[in-house]
Amino acid sequence: VLAGRGVVGSDGRCGLTLWGDDPLTEAVEGFQPGEVPVVVEIRTPPYSPPAIAGRGKILPLRWLKGDDRWKADGWGVARLEEASVPVEFGLYSVYPNPFNGQLRLQFGLESAGEATIKTYDLSGREVASIASDRFSAGMHCTWWDADGLPSGVYLIRLTSSEQFRSVKVVLIR
Repeated sequence: VLAGRGVVGSDGRCGLTLWGDDPLTEAVEGFQPGEVPVVVEIRTPPYSPPAIAGRGKILPLRWLKGDDRWKADGWGVARLEEASVPVEFGLYSVYPNPFNGQLRLQFGLESAGEATIKTYDLSGREVASIASDRFSAGMHCTWWDADGLPSGVYLIRLTSSEQFRSVKVVLIR
């Protein structure tokens, strides 16, 4: 049994920890008895093009240190080439939600261009302009300080070219 946990930072850096049982009793070539050879693969979600048999695309890892297979008490450092990571347009992480004051927004753009992020109350009135700039393609992160706004439900809208995405957030004072 192999389990793991991963974390991706706002700058795109990530870490992955794997651990598990050692069910093998015989040695496999290159491994000691009890070590489990597991190839580590990073896959995109199935909806990200180009999907391979509904399982997503395998993203290539370039191993910098260690082994490209997980071993008991082993370690490795790999780099996922930035150009190989597909980014879809949208708001990815709005944290925390509900929030009390400050909100962290992570968004992705498929191509470089002008983009805006604005906040609206439920009557459709714009209450804040969070970002309005020219951004490169890829993942970006920004913060919104809702200082001076009352508790309530708000819509945050990301707009770029002819695309837009909205997410609902709850401000609790």
